[in-house]
Amino acid sequence: MKDRNIINKYIEKIQKVLKPRLRRDIGMNIIVYPAKMQGGVVEVKLESGLQDDYSVKDTYETVNEILKVVPQRLVSGNIDGVTFGGTNISMEENRILFIKGEDTDWSEGDADKDIGKVLNPPKRR
Repeated sequence: MKDRNIINKYIEKIQKVLKPRLRRDIGMNIIVYPAKMQGGVVEVKLESGLQDDYSVKDTYETVNEILKVVPQRLVSGNIDGVTFGGTNISMEENRILFIKGEDTDWSEGDADKDIGKVLNPPKRR
């Protein structure tokens, strides 16, 4: 994923949908770790007193390389053989990780779907 304009639109949509649902004192810091192909990781930190901001890091070879750098609890051990399809979501303490597989889209519609899974998770039957 090399097109920063597409990444920026994706992040702006996440911010637009999520921010009104947070308490006024909660800030949102978003860090995007793009992979060379389509995938990547979007880390959304939510914290009281945090200033709203976002940044895009340098491009990594694969999503697995990103997950070796970004602390997370979703996948542990040797993750070299793990592949990701679609958008996988991990909610940990004060942050949300969107792990986007190499087959995912970064459109505004995809951002709506991704944040919708957090805000309106499917009900268990």
